[in-house]
Amino acid sequence: MPDEADLAQGMERKYLRLSLKAMRKNPLPLESKTHCEACGDPMPERRRKAEPGCRRCVTCQADFEQCGGR
Repeated sequence: MPDEADLAQGMERKYLRLSLKAMRKNPLPLESKTHCEACGDPMPERRRKAEPGCRRCVTCQADFEQCGGR
C-alpha cells in the first residue's frame, strides 16, 4: 500500500508531465539577440529568423560548439 510520500511523488510526476505537454504545445516565443554575444557584431536578420533565440553569429556558434558548448 502506497504511503503519503509515494502518493506525492506520483502526483508530482503527473503534474510535471502535464506541464511539459503544455509547454511543448504552446512554447514561449524566443527572442534572438541583435548582436552576437561573443564578438559583438550585428546579427543578420536572416540568422535571427532561421534560429529563433540565437545568441551568437554562425561563426562564433561553430567555434563554441567545437569547444564543447551547445
